[in-house]
Amino acid sequence: MVFAVVKNRIDLQRETENRLKAQSLTQQAKWMMLRYQVNPHFLFNALNSIRALIGHNDDEARKIVTEMSEYFRYSLSIEKKTLVEVKEEIKAVENYLEIQKIRYQDKLSIKKEVASDVFNCLIPVFSIQTLVENAVKYGLKTHEGTVAIIIKAFFSNNQLNILIKNSGKLISPMQENNNENGTNTGIKNLKSRLNYLDKDYKFIQSH
Repeated sequence: MVFAVVKNRIDLQRETENRLKAQSLTQQAKWMMLRYQVNPHFLFNALNSIRALIGHNDDEARKIVTEMSEYFRYSLSIEKKTLVEVKEEIKAVENYLEIQKIRYQDKLSIKKEVASDVFNCLIPVFSIQTLVENAVKYGLKTHEGTVAIIIKAFFSNNQLNILIKNSGKLISPMQENNNENGTNTGIKNLKSRLNYLDKDYKFIQSH
């Protein structure tokens, strides 16, 4: 009887451990699925821009290749990471924006205000990138002339605040659903990833 009780206890413990491992693997799989949904069209757009510039402006084509190289070096270096430092993410965003400025020329104006004391803070990979990409995309759609993109990162009330603004207009959910090119997938993805890491996060969209 003692052996049976001990064996049952061991079996129950193993079953509990296996269940926890399965739950952990499920959460990891969900995270990786969300992570790799980020920014699916950037490479294709950049390559198309390079093709269009070759023979017309080779210097700009080479510059895009250089910025892409740095951008994807970052992507590969964080392949298995969940979190990265703000300064790493900002560098990748700078690479991305340089490419976009070449593509759209005088249609983009960039302003960055990133406090030095937030450089080492950890944030989800491609989180600022997702917000900036969204700001560029919808800023160009809803604003004529030069689109101003503002990037801020700072501490307030012991919280890390990241603010991305553009000079365009906020698209309502109804307009978004009717827009064949705009699914807002990137923002939904980011919210899911933030919720996965911290259910107390705050995400605000406003005019």
